[in-house]
Amino acid sequence: MNNNNLRSIIPIVICLLAGLWYGASWLYKTQYKEPRDTQQKRIDEYKQQIELGTRNLATMRQVVAASQVLYARSLPRQANDARSQYQFWLLELVKFCDLSQPAVETLAPTRISIGNQYRFQVRGRGSLEQVTLLLYQFYWAPFLQRVSMMSITPVENSELVDVTLTIDAITIPPASPTSLFPLADKLPTGYQKRLASNPFSTYRLIADRNLLQHTRGGIDKADHTYLTSIQRIDDAPLVWLTDRTTGNITKATIGQKIEAGSFRGTLLSVDGRDIVIERGGILWLLSGGESLKDAYAIPKEAKPPVE
Repeated sequence: MNNNNLRSIIPIVICLLAGLWYGASWLYKTQYKEPRDTQQKRIDEYKQQIELGTRNLATMRQVVAASQVLYARSLPRQANDARSQYQFWLLELVKFCDLSQPAVETLAPTRISIGNQYRFQVRGRGSLEQVTLLLYQFYWAPFLQRVSMMSITPVENSELVDVTLTIDAITIPPASPTSLFPLADKLPTGYQKRLASNPFSTYRLIADRNLLQHTRGGIDKADHTYLTSIQRIDDAPLVWLTDRTTGNITKATIGQKIEAGSFRGTLLSVDGRDIVIERGGILWLLSGGESLKDAYAIPKEAKPPVE
């Protein structure tokens, strides 16, 4: 082969090699890389959808679990049962807290987004401690309920108050005809923990603070009730406390309550001329001849022995 023929072949070979390279590149890109990238993109999208679905499923499970709790706390499905049984429960609650003149009225029910709302108005008369007990018991109940309005009015020349509560309670329709909750014709049972502290003694301090003293005006009997005598009957101490504004005498033995104006406590022990009274979880020492306002707090370990 002469040089002229070789020179004419070389460009052809170069063109063939270039064509093969471009062709191989095109085949790699269109038949391998692009389909693979597309497949990987779909895989990533599927993974994102699976993760989103997993999160949504967890959220749905939480919603369903929470809904089951709400259904279990709903008033009965039957409107008449819901209204009458809950009204009866409210009336019994007021009586349990020893409020006088108890009354519970049913107002017109209303339709809301999640079910039916029943409105009640509760009235009674009692001490601040009894009103506090009423609210304490109310918020331990398991029902879907709330106090939407409360009015407290001091009774003239008295330590009592008139209380009026406007209460809303809800019935949620069942999720399906076969659902167990809400119950058809019975109120839920048990309790629902919604308060920060469990014992009622924590909240009794509300009444002990005599929040309405300035509203009532006048004097606080605790300021004028004095420890005047400690006697013994059958070797048991009997404490006499005298209200010097009226001359009325309150007598108490160990374990009995002492109430005078804003002061409410329980006699724990007697030691000579001193007595120890438990009030709101705190011990108070009072000496003979002093008024209840003069009592001062002492450590629990300093309590004298019971006589």
